[in-house]
Amino acid sequence: MSTFVRIEGRFRALTVAGGRINEDAVQDVVVQLVRDATYGTFADLPQRLKDRMTGPEESFARGTTLEREGESDFFKFVMEFSESLFPIERGGVQHLVGVLAGDLFSLTSDKYKIDSLGVNSVSFPALDGILLRKATENRIKSIRAAFRLGRYEALLAFSIKPRVGLAAAELREVVTSVLDKGFHIAELDTRSIVRSSAHLHELVQIVRVAENARRGHVARFSVNVTAPAHLVREYATAVAQGAAAPVVLKVDGGLDGFSGCQTVRETLPDAFITCYPLLREFFSAETNRRLQPEFFNDALVASGADILYPGGRPNVPGRGGRQLGAGDRDAIIRGVRRYRAIVTRGAYMPTVAGGIHVGQLHAYYTLLGPDVAYFLGGAVALHKDGPAAGAHLCKRVLSRAAELQESAGMTVPKNLEPKLIREVEESSGDVQAPYLSPQSVVANLPAMTLWFQEP
Repeated sequence: MSTFVRIEGRFRALTVAGGRINEDAVQDVVVQLVRDATYGTFADLPQRLKDRMTGPEESFARGTTLEREGESDFFKFVMEFSESLFPIERGGVQHLVGVLAGDLFSLTSDKYKIDSLGVNSVSFPALDGILLRKATENRIKSIRAAFRLGRYEALLAFSIKPRVGLAAAELREVVTSVLDKGFHIAELDTRSIVRSSAHLHELVQIVRVAENARRGHVARFSVNVTAPAHLVREYATAVAQGAAAPVVLKVDGGLDGFSGCQTVRETLPDAFITCYPLLREFFSAETNRRLQPEFFNDALVASGADILYPGGRPNVPGRGGRQLGAGDRDAIIRGVRRYRAIVTRGAYMPTVAGGIHVGQLHAYYTLLGPDVAYFLGGAVALHKDGPAAGAHLCKRVLSRAAELQESAGMTVPKNLEPKLIREVEESSGDVQAPYLSPQSVVANLPAMTLWFQEP
């Protein structure tokens, strides 16, 4: 029995002159869009070509449905295409994204025009099946087990900046010093890619040094292997040659993101892939939305990504400690619930990233808990005494947050001790990093169930 990719959305339809269009004409528009996407023609196929097709016409696409929204010029639509057009093991994810973001909704007519088009949901059963398998396995539990994390311990990673300009010796020093202070991953930042064979050799040597150091915890240096697929295979193989498990690699979620993740997963089935979805928002403009950010994330996860920044993190008060208004509180609640839903599903570990400073870490831990990964940049690098001191402080803050939460049980924990708070607030010199009390944040979130209160 055939399965189908289901696309739901809405658009506005007008005559070329800008007037009202009748519903029958709009139905013709949608039917033609499906035919164009499936057969590559603006006209119905002649019978002589239909007779030569590998299957009946209805096996590639099913009839569309259309509904006008009241008396407006907006219409809801549903299109369905056979999954056989998008074989997931043969680049079907890339093909579907290309179709949605490319020419699916391009149609030239001298009678009507379509604007304000938005895709609201995409159901891709093969992709959903991969996500379900990853969730059943629970990749969060797999990651936590591989890094031997305690129940209240969170995965800590340092995103290394600057992207270019660090010599091999300097990079090695930064990586080893940060990992020595308790971090689990030091990774090259997004867009910090392999520049040459000699550069790859230098990075592999740092991988070896990082994993062979004697520490009381599992720690890895993650090379950014973003590149065309044939180079990803070369890079991943070089990094993994003789490496100790777990192997961790970074793939940017850009133009090569899907194929990059797929190649790493095929080459190194047991590796962990971290990913930042660069193009997550690119196709989701309000007036012409072709992909939802969540679908883009899920496509990367189905392609192999294990640790990913999903976007939409709770935006707790930052420097200056601004007061929370109603809109701020609602946004935090939505963000917390979004992260908890991702953690509950378990198909990948979400990261907290993007400009977090050390004074916010305790509040984020209280809101989101230890099953998300904390990917820090400036919180480490901007410490007045250097990255090693920054890493040491971040690790102490999160470790103390874990201890306080374990003691508090199902209640909001106490604040950090005054001495540690002073160290936090004086850590960045002229850059403000005020301590944000978790109690002050949670007190503004009525009826918010947090991770430590879940059954």
